[in-house]
Amino acid sequence: MARKTPLQTADQPRIPMPAVDAAQASDLAFLNPSTWKVLTESIFPSAKTAEGILLAVHYCAARNLDVMKRPVHVVPMWSKALGQEVETVWPGIAEVQTTAARTGLWAGIDPPRFGPNTERTFTGRVKRDGSWQDLDITVAFPEWCEVTVYRLVNGQRCPFTEPVFWLEAYARLGGAYSELPTDMWVKRPRGQLMKCAKAAALRAAFPEEAGYTAEEME
Repeated sequence: MARKTPLQTADQPRIPMPAVDAAQASDLAFLNPSTWKVLTESIFPSAKTAEGILLAVHYCAARNLDVMKRPVHVVPMWSKALGQEVETVWPGIAEVQTTAARTGLWAGIDPPRFGPNTERTFTGRVKRDGSWQDLDITVAFPEWCEVTVYRLVNGQRCPFTEPVFWLEAYARLGGAYSELPTDMWVKRPRGQLMKCAKAAALRAAFPEEAGYTAEEME
């Protein structure tokens, strides 16, 4: 048997491509080794299982979305019943906007409004490289953000505004038992909060269409 060269080994996706059965064939007709590698390396780089990626592909197919445009995210959620993390699929803010626009009733959105900036040092412990480390992380962030989304209601352009507070919304390292913010909330404190405020306003305006987003469920 011929041995694989380093180039051939490096070309393999980090998650092996699963077999496709007849029941999945219609949703996965576009799938081949090249597209699977793109899905694992570029579209869902944080996904840990093939099942999580396939769930995202099926979700997009059911919603008539292009999975290659990254409209959804694979998010690990703790399952109390199973006693372990399970990969779930949540829409991104772009998918919620797309769904709202498809109703034909979305009538625009205002720029975000931010509250005053504040600075706080968060402390906690994280496990890295097999050992626990004590960390202090200082973040400057806006106290709140609100976004107004407009919807046509009986022909009238109606505003829907939802404020979201940074300390209530930010994602934490290690879940609810840590106060340390994740890397994205440290690097983009305004951007992440804005996404959550936009999602909340879209959900208020289109409750029958919009659900919680990956940014909120992180």
